[in-house]
Amino acid sequence: MNFFRSILWLLCANVLSISKTTAAPDVADDPSSGNSRVWGDSYRAEPGQFPYYAQVFADSTCGGSLIAPDVVVTAAHCLGKKFKKKFKKGKNKFWVLVGALVDETESNGAVWRKVKKVMIPKQTEKSTLGNKGNDYFDYDFALLKLNKPVVSNSPIELVFNMDAAVPEIGDDLTLCGFGNGNFPNDDNLFTDDGTDPDRLYYATSPYKYTNEVCGNGGTANDGVEMWNHKITPRQMCWTRCLEKYEVCGGYGDSGGPIVKIDGDVHTQVGVQSWGDPDGELPDILTRASNLCKFTQKTVCKAWKSLESSSYLCSSKCAATKKPTKKPTKKPTKKPTYEPTN
Repeated sequence: MNFFRSILWLLCANVLSISKTTAAPDVADDPSSGNSRVWGDSYRAEPGQFPYYAQVFADSTCGGSLIAPDVVVTAAHCLGKKFKKKFKKGKNKFWVLVGALVDETESNGAVWRKVKKVMIPKQTEKSTLGNKGNDYFDYDFALLKLNKPVVSNSPIELVFNMDAAVPEIGDDLTLCGFGNGNFPNDDNLFTDDGTDPDRLYYATSPYKYTNEVCGNGGTANDGVEMWNHKITPRQMCWTRCLEKYEVCGGYGDSGGPIVKIDGDVHTQVGVQSWGDPDGELPDILTRASNLCKFTQKTVCKAWKSLESSSYLCSSKCAATKKPTKKPTKKPTKKPTYEPTN
């Protein structure tokens, strides 16, 4: 699928190429190579599988997720740097299609809503809003207030992640969206240079790299090349898509949800943000838990979009505790128990 269809590839390549540490391997004959990026091991979504998914039509066409009846989360770079002026002048033409399964179509319960208000973190730079990427898309996060609530009877619940300890390394994460990709699992869609699907697709891949590993400028234990700049606490790394069945977002998937699925509970841990145009390095996502307080303040207090008893408004955002400098007790000289045979 596609990840930022609206960003000029050349501009994006110029921004990202400065962070590479080695020359790209020769993969010219691999259908997953090139600037199309790759969804990889992806499948067509079934009706009702991702009822919270939203197509966002702002300055760019992006993805999003319904975290409250009238609030959608997306990426800030989808808005454009002049979005505030447009709202002040009443020239806002931002729309979302909640529950989208077919591209730009009200089907299977999908409904259109107009965007009434927008909130972004005060730290979000104009370079991010304008898709320049000079700050590596830090604080790439936006909340959209809809003109009226969306009523859902789905058993699937989307939960905004409030715990910095989630996800853990090895957890499976899933992305859904309408972005560009080569779709190797679908003979009807497979192409060498990628295609834009008209149906919602999804893909799952494990969470592999901590921020420290992803920004160390070297190579991870699995041989994947890492970025040589700091991955901020507002960000997290996911996967690369250099080889045919590897998974990452494609152009047009920006703003879409990355979720950890446990039965009918889908926990949104990230927002699709940006990555290497060639797919050699891991994608970088906006980390939901780090924007938890901002989300609570906006959704619960400013907009009052959820009841005070709801999980998001009644629970505390759990930050990762820093390790103590010294152990509280000296370690024993010998283990209390011997290992079993």
